[in-house]
Amino acid sequence: MAVIVEVLNKQLKVIERHRFSQPRICLGRAYNNDVILYNKHICAHHAELVQAVDGQWQLRDLDSLNGSFLTGSRLNGEPAQLASGQLCWLGEQAIRLYDEHHPVVAAQPFNQLEQRLQKLGHLGLIMLLALCLLAAELFGLWLQNADSRQGRWTHELANLPLMLLGVSLWPALLGLWAKLNQHSRAFCRNWASLLPCWF
Repeated sequence: MAVIVEVLNKQLKVIERHRFSQPRICLGRAYNNDVILYNKHICAHHAELVQAVDGQWQLRDLDSLNGSFLTGSRLNGEPAQLASGQLCWLGEQAIRLYDEHHPVVAAQPFNQLEQRLQKLGHLGLIMLLALCLLAAELFGLWLQNADSRQGRWTHELANLPLMLLGVSLWPALLGLWAKLNQHSRAFCRNWASLLPCWF
């Protein structure tokens, strides 16, 4: 019976997904493992997944430095049985195991508004956001009473370049957030394509 192993990031989002049909799967940082994990707290040969005679999968820690955990308890050398969809930890690296018959969530229909906004591209979306900010600022000025409106125009319009600069810096902030939270470079490129992705 085939099994699917998911590697998750700190936010428990899937970053890798592997499908295996063999009864033993090795996990660790060494390049001869079936699933190579890039976390520095993972041992070269950290743990293994073994299929028992009854077909159930078990997690076995291979005397690792930082341990393997299941439902908050550290494994003490004895294999622990895993249920399909159960989360386990190798040090601080989360993985999840599914059998091939695990039900999947139904497909979602396209959101028409999202599709239209994606056609604009990142530059179009940022220009749309900048226009919305400009319109909100001008509407706020228009609501001021007639006496103070004349004197505040120049002061408020001087703040607009600073507001637009703040809006234009958000791709760099997203790139930094992605780096700190271990998102992929693709995430950075997709959402911050206006600035180079230095991270």
